[in-house]
Amino acid sequence: MAREIVRKECYEEPGQRSRLWLHSDINHVLMNDTGTEKVEGIVLNSSVANKISFCGKSLLKMTKLRLLRLRSVQLSCGLEYFPSELRYLELDQYPFKYSPPTLQLDKLVELRMKSSNIEKFLLKTKPIQTLKVLDLSDSQNLARIAGFESIPNLKRLILCGCPRLIEVNESIGVLKMLLRLNLEGCESLVELPNGICDLESLKTLNLDGCTKLRKLPERFGDIPSLEKLSVSGIAESQLVSAKPWDFIFGHRPAKNINPVASMLSSFSALQRLTELNLSACNLSEGVIPTDLSGFPSLQSLNLSGNDFVSIPTSIIQLSKLEKVSLINCKQLQSLPDLPLSLILLRVDDCTSLRSFPNPIEKRTLAPWILSFVNCKLNGIQGAFSWLRSYFNFLLKCKQLVCLSLPAHRLLYFFLLFIFG
Repeated sequence: MAREIVRKECYEEPGQRSRLWLHSDINHVLMNDTGTEKVEGIVLNSSVANKISFCGKSLLKMTKLRLLRLRSVQLSCGLEYFPSELRYLELDQYPFKYSPPTLQLDKLVELRMKSSNIEKFLLKTKPIQTLKVLDLSDSQNLARIAGFESIPNLKRLILCGCPRLIEVNESIGVLKMLLRLNLEGCESLVELPNGICDLESLKTLNLDGCTKLRKLPERFGDIPSLEKLSVSGIAESQLVSAKPWDFIFGHRPAKNINPVASMLSSFSALQRLTELNLSACNLSEGVIPTDLSGFPSLQSLNLSGNDFVSIPTSIIQLSKLEKVSLINCKQLQSLPDLPLSLILLRVDDCTSLRSFPNPIEKRTLAPWILSFVNCKLNGIQGAFSWLRSYFNFLLKCKQLVCLSLPAHRLLYFFLLFIFG
């Protein structure tokens, strides 16, 4: 219905319509230079078979163009001719090695250049005060990014999937409004700039898969607003710090000194963390600090795929903790008492688990999800007693949404419960 309304704006000439999305219409307008100031949005997903050769000069007459999304388009010239009214610009597979030397788009809010051929991204232009999102993800050749002074109000910087990225310029510290920084899969990144510690508004930092990252800035703990931190997949053998946990806090303790005290006193800002992902970091027994009380805001903790034998008993002090994932911790043998705030616990494939507290005994009827896929429940000490409590708990549920049980083992316990 909406598309037909747009077509009725001018059946004969697509260049007289406010929006263009059909390959044939866009090709007609660009090839015949029939664009007008009435065009406000162009969205083109071009296939390899009918790829359009596109040049910014074709947009000169479209002075009110605000949205331009071009995917798999053969761009034959730079961005200097793009209309200054643009708010959203998406150019997948940008073919040139360098970012546009000048970008006169004073009203641009989002710039997305996924899978580009850019090797160095550097804007040499007057500040674009309106730009909030910069997405250069999956740019296989991107090695350096700088010029953050030109985009001072950026809120999201997406650099995931850039395997050759080796340098993020120190000027990133000027991004006082930056909320999210995604560096997932930047396999060549060895260190982060000190300027990252000056990101006053940063709430989410993703470093998953940064396998060559060896250290964080000394002032890393000074990031005042950091709430979500993910470093999944950083192997212990690749870190300068003695232990991956020390790597998170930029601290390498001396021998025979408990690193926890220094960690909590020097990096008090990290008490704001609500989500922490340390999965697949080769965390062995004794690496996790015995005192976890320094994370009072923590709501989600992912320690899956590690090699420790037990979890510190101080985890019960995390009164806001709601989700714990311990999937595929093959060496895990025991779990301590857990916070009553917990609503999700996953210990799938923890094949060595032998000791487990009764998770139901002190709980109310609040939502509660337990997952023990591929665990030997019959070998867990006290399993029968807490399963009995669990069935009693189920009898009180008035709005049971989902119940999933591995039948071949739990059927035995269920029959014992029914028949005594």
